[in-house]
Amino acid sequence: MDGVENRISHIDVVFIAHGHLDHYGNLDLSEKAQGMASRVIVERHNFTEFVPVEDGMEIAERVKVVYTPGDTVGHASVVVNSVVTAGGFGIRSRIVLAGDAVISVKYFGQRKLCDI
Repeated sequence: MDGVENRISHIDVVFIAHGHLDHYGNLDLSEKAQGMASRVIVERHNFTEFVPVEDGMEIAERVKVVYTPGDTVGHASVVVNSVVTAGGFGIRSRIVLAGDAVISVKYFGQRKLCDI
């Protein structure tokens, strides 16, 4: 467990996508990390030590929160806009950490997706 504990100790921020226990059940493993979640999640779960974030809020350089109603009310995703340098070329990329924003293949097929 030493290797895992060592890696966890280097985490500065934990972002909770939504209010299901499988997404926040081990928060106590990272005591030093600052918790963040949508304002709805912070208020519903009484996460008093968390930073409540709003839709569209930039939480770090080129990292913003987008509310993505999906699995629960208050669901939010993190969008990372970056430039990957490879072979002397800069490739712009957008990475979305979406939690459970797309609940199922059926939702995906019906285009029930967030607008990022």
